[in-house]
Amino acid sequence: MGSFKSLLTTTPRLSLTSLRSRICPSPVAQQLSPSHLDKRSAWEDLPPEVFEQTLIYMGDLSLLTLAKVNRLFNYMALEKFFGEPMMGKLLEEGRFANLPVNGLGKPDAIEGLRLSVWLERLEHVHHRFTHQGLVRDVKTLTLIVARMPTFKTLHLDLRETKESLYDPNYHIPEQAIARLCDVAIAKGCESLKLGRHGLVEFDHRRQHQQEALFHVVDNYFERANLHVIQICGAFLVFPFLTYTSSLLEARSTTIHHLHFDTSTIFIAAETWENILGSVHFPNLETFLFNHPVMTRIRGTTLVKFLSSHPTIKTLRLYCGSKDPLKGLDQPNLPSLSTIDAEPRLITRLFQSRTVCPNVREVVIRQGTENDRFLDEALGAVNRPDREAPEKIVLKVKLYSRSWLTWMTRHIEDDVEGASSGLRNVRITNLAFCVDSVIRPRMDKEAMRCFAQWVALFPALRHLEIVRPLDKSPVDVDVASREKALHDTVFQYCPKLESFFFTSCDEGDYTI
Repeated sequence: MGSFKSLLTTTPRLSLTSLRSRICPSPVAQQLSPSHLDKRSAWEDLPPEVFEQTLIYMGDLSLLTLAKVNRLFNYMALEKFFGEPMMGKLLEEGRFANLPVNGLGKPDAIEGLRLSVWLERLEHVHHRFTHQGLVRDVKTLTLIVARMPTFKTLHLDLRETKESLYDPNYHIPEQAIARLCDVAIAKGCESLKLGRHGLVEFDHRRQHQQEALFHVVDNYFERANLHVIQICGAFLVFPFLTYTSSLLEARSTTIHHLHFDTSTIFIAAETWENILGSVHFPNLETFLFNHPVMTRIRGTTLVKFLSSHPTIKTLRLYCGSKDPLKGLDQPNLPSLSTIDAEPRLITRLFQSRTVCPNVREVVIRQGTENDRFLDEALGAVNRPDREAPEKIVLKVKLYSRSWLTWMTRHIEDDVEGASSGLRNVRITNLAFCVDSVIRPRMDKEAMRCFAQWVALFPALRHLEIVRPLDKSPVDVDVASREKALHDTVFQYCPKLESFFFTSCDEGDYTI
């Protein structure tokens, strides 16, 4: 369906009544009473240019009011209300993403969706709630999803502050949110993400004031097709914990990708024991576990869970300064092809040549750990008694002074013939996942240092730098600096077959 402006362009003399007939009626529009439309018939005889100009000066509330008039005005007003980018996503892809601009999403966006009588297919929703109107928006979104024939992705974020958290009048509609998730899953939702933003602590006194949510009824999900579920820490405490546990148990056979992000809240060790120790996922392929300092988990619980899921192909463990596998037998993951973790965990997982024998890609997240652990990890994944992985990815602050110091140390060790050099590390495909584009302070000396470090790997043939997606206009200086680094590397590494830069959006989670 084209925009209202395009219809005016292609048919300048088209009346509003004719325009309305051009828009195919939906079942919702057909339910509008004829008398409701006849009362506005005089409006429709006016030149369309009048309405086009009027829309320019309308605020969001006026546009929503106009959207209630009839189907034609509904489309015109909501096209202006949503804006062309969001409108295009709704019509062409069935996708709604109300992401924040300067910390806030578009107010009343859910109300605009409710009024969209022309919307017959909505399959993906990514919405960040605020506590104003939270109850209304959750219930309204439930009705919207319920009227869709199918549904694929539901991504909900609750944005909170300390002030709202401790406000006695602030209420999270747990039952309504659970109902929304149930309706989406019953419609065939394949990916479910439940997250909170802005929450750094939790008032445990409220746990005793709230009742646990209902259990999931398994036979309710006759059309359930849930493959991906991402759960933040707030859904692992009461009152959501009961619902989350029941949901995982009910859909355990369909879930292929499981992601726990507990970075915003304290989770007791007993909770992890109950969840990871009591539910088995026979088809689990991806397990992501973000385990920062604020939460707790026993190493035995994690090892037992991993060992009981030999189907895991992709494993991401972020444990901060902790080492939950220390002193324990390593889990054997015969199907594991990609491991993404901190250096110390990588080292422990590769202590034995029989553990994780089929890993093809190793992602080492440097973080704030000592450089020594990175040296140990590189040595562990290249043990002489096991096959080297096809690709190694280093997640580092590539252009930082500390990183260049680490590279310089290895270059000097190589010149002196030290045993700690990198020439015995067999890497044919190396990638860097960096935190920024090349900055002006990466001068010729820094570029030469990087090139000399790359030259320490005699088997290296492919080099890649993955930097954040820059949404600003093209920076000519960045392009010229990347070309300069490219040329410098090939001066020192003539056997290198490829070296290129790629971009990714760190804000997107992709399995």
